[in-house]
Amino acid sequence: DAQAALQFMRACGYTKIFLMGHSLGGAIALIAASKESVGGVIGIAPVSNPPFIAKRIVKREQNTVFVDIGGKPFGLPKPFVDSTQLFPMNSFVSSISCPVLLIHGVQDQVLFPKDSEVLLQALVGVKDKELHLVADANHVFAGKWHEVFDLVLEWLKRHA
Repeated sequence: DAQAALQFMRACGYTKIFLMGHSLGGAIALIAASKESVGGVIGIAPVSNPPFIAKRIVKREQNTVFVDIGGKPFGLPKPFVDSTQLFPMNSFVSSISCPVLLIHGVQDQVLFPKDSEVLLQALVGVKDKELHLVADANHVFAGKWHEVFDLVLEWLKRHA
């Protein structure tokens, strides 16, 4: 779907496109950036290594997998979670060459800040990469979205 959206944007005449996603959307943005030429990618508390993180955070019950997000269970179909095995970090990070901005909450208990630190180090082919850790922010950046918006806007001003 992300690649189809990029094709649509290009068909509309846009030439410099940036991708951004939060959590699983961050993984999708990173994977798409490894396959398509884009102006840059922003991962906000991104799933950086889908198979590893899926094994770490899911609770399986029959055909549904539950992930605890902000203290509330969120159900995902088991085939969807199983598909994460197709995207280990080493399958996409080496193909990313565009600028990358990572933002992660220090208090994130769903995807740990260390996950983004490992991802940053794995992006060896990326010369322009940044990681910003937001103090007192959880996975959904409750009460801290203004800081995230400011970081994203400043980064886009420098790269657009």
